[in-house]
Amino acid sequence: MVRTPCLELSVQVRGSLEHICRQLAAPYREVRRAQIILALADGASYRGVARVFHLSRNTTRKWGRRFAADGLDGIRDRPRLGRPPTFTPEAQTHLVAVACRAPEDEGCSGTDRWTLDLLVETALRQGIVPAIHRATVARLLERGEIKPHRWQMWLHSHDPAFKEKINDIVALYLADRQQTVLCIDEKTGIQALERKYPDRLPTPSHLGRREFEYIRHGTLTLFAAREVHSGQVTGWCTPQRRRTEFLTFMDQLADRYPNGRVHCVLDNLNTHYGPTVSAWLERHERFVFHFTPFHASWINQIEVWFSILARRLLRGASFRSVDDLEVRIGHFIHQYNAQAGPFAWTWKGYPLVA
Repeated sequence: MVRTPCLELSVQVRGSLEHICRQLAAPYREVRRAQIILALADGASYRGVARVFHLSRNTTRKWGRRFAADGLDGIRDRPRLGRPPTFTPEAQTHLVAVACRAPEDEGCSGTDRWTLDLLVETALRQGIVPAIHRATVARLLERGEIKPHRWQMWLHSHDPAFKEKINDIVALYLADRQQTVLCIDEKTGIQALERKYPDRLPTPSHLGRREFEYIRHGTLTLFAAREVHSGQVTGWCTPQRRRTEFLTFMDQLADRYPNGRVHCVLDNLNTHYGPTVSAWLERHERFVFHFTPFHASWINQIEVWFSILARRLLRGASFRSVDDLEVRIGHFIHQYNAQAGPFAWTWKGYPLVA
């Protein structure tokens, strides 16, 4: 058993081999080969190393000779023989470009969504590749984070004064806290749904379960106003959502905020306009309405609070009646106001170009 003289390692090479052995993400085969080289360099024989690692002496000898000839590159796999890949980088780029265009632009009439089978058919028809499997296309799309089957909704605002209205509202959000700014809106069609059977709560390794069947008890509308600088919410539930109910709610706000100017942020719902609304504003000169741009109700902070209400109360609850729904909404508003605070509004608005 003679020590292999060609495996005398420098400090740098030994450190590199030990680093490979410690790497958690290193391929197992490279870690095992590095361990073989270190054992041979420490004086072990081919037979002894083979016995320790449960290998044949020929395998141990092969990696010792490769390392002696090529250094660290010798413990890595050599390029394998075989035919050249048919799915070249150029073909991959071409197929990605196809997936990022509309199917009609690629000669696929009658559809507006790509599928894996349709991409395979298009790649073969256009001669991008001679043959390809749908799994290969799926891996390519996944690697490029391309999801042609998924779409995000987008609503364009045609308001010519879009930026001016946005900046006016944002200025109110960022203004002195001494100003009273109310974000007002209605949440319509809130359903009082009662599940026919109670929920089954989640347990370890098991999801919670909810009964599909439910009993409808009717709907109601929630009028709500959120004070921007304090976070306090005023709510009122009604069966209907008409201009009459809107003005009644505004009377409640006038009683709640009896002094000083009150800025109200509202959307462009038809019940927020009209002669009766104008007459109400003439009687309450302290109130100033600021309307959001068309298709831009997201700028109204009450929409954020409606989302909180839906996620925390409405989405998974069961209500025995409309009255039960109204009581629980009122209880939720009371609990929310006990610890309410302003939203951290950081957007400064659009820069206006003359």
